[in-house]
Amino acid sequence: MVAHIISTEGLVRGESTYLENMVVSGAAGVVTEDRLRIERRRELRRQREGKEENIF
Repeated sequence: MVAHIISTEGLVRGESTYLENMVVSGAAGVVTEDRLRIERRRELRRQREGKEENIF
């Protein structure tokens, strides 16, 4: 999903990564958002697992 967003963002902005070995300017923000989303899911999973342990 991130690769698609980065590619689309680059096309919209008219940027290219071809032969530059760089990513489009919006890539850092997309990666940061993705990491935060993953971390939130992990935290929610940990919270749910902790609640389940307290039930018994």
